[in-house]
Amino acid sequence: MQYKHIKTDVLIMGGGTSGAVAAIEARKKGASVVIMEKGKLERSGCSGTGQSGFLGYAHQRGPHDNKEGFLQHAVSVAKGACDVDLLDAVICSEMDEAVQMLDRLGVLIHDEDGRISRFDLFNGYCMWVDGRIFKPTLAAEVRESGCTVLDRTCAIKLIVKDGVVA
Repeated sequence: MQYKHIKTDVLIMGGGTSGAVAAIEARKKGASVVIMEKGKLERSGCSGTGQSGFLGYAHQRGPHDNKEGFLQHAVSVAKGACDVDLLDAVICSEMDEAVQMLDRLGVLIHDEDGRISRFDLFNGYCMWVDGRIFKPTLAAEVRESGCTVLDRTCAIKLIVKDGVVA
């Protein structure tokens, strides 16, 4: 068995969409980042097999295409079993930035009029994403940002010393 000691500010275990975005954001803030993925970063996580859309709003399609409309719809669909404050804090607080990033990466599909294309699921809050290129494009951004990527690497046990991964 081969051991390798790597010093890093941030260790991310899992290279799905959340792990990849966390890695990019940590690098933007100047941290050294290692991301461990049990598979290959380009096809890992639930979006790695070709996810075609995500829930959100983009301020392009009328008075409901905003945070308030999105939250109202979420509560309606969940029949009240929804923590609006949590949804607002976790999803809505970063929606505009996430949509801009996906658009910059070129993975959002647009209508002829230039607006982000939607499909009629969840009252039109699903935006089309080109699932063929979404995860490979995001993985390229991770690699280009300077993160250390450990593909096909599993962690069995982390050694913790004084509350820090040693």
